[in-house]
Amino acid sequence: MLRTVSLSMGIGIKLMAEGQIDLTGVQIAIKKKIYQPVLKGLTDLNTIMRENII
Repeated sequence: MLRTVSLSMGIGIKLMAEGQIDLTGVQIAIKKKIYQPVLKGLTDLNTIMRENII
């Protein structure tokens, strides 16, 4: 499992436990309510994606 998968999952679970994500059922991460705080959490953990065009 990639670090980005496990960290994203952990951040999502933390946000759910803290009540910041209140969606129920199976959700996919295309909703801003999910992916924006998860991306911020990844950035806070110094995990970012850079795209380079050669």
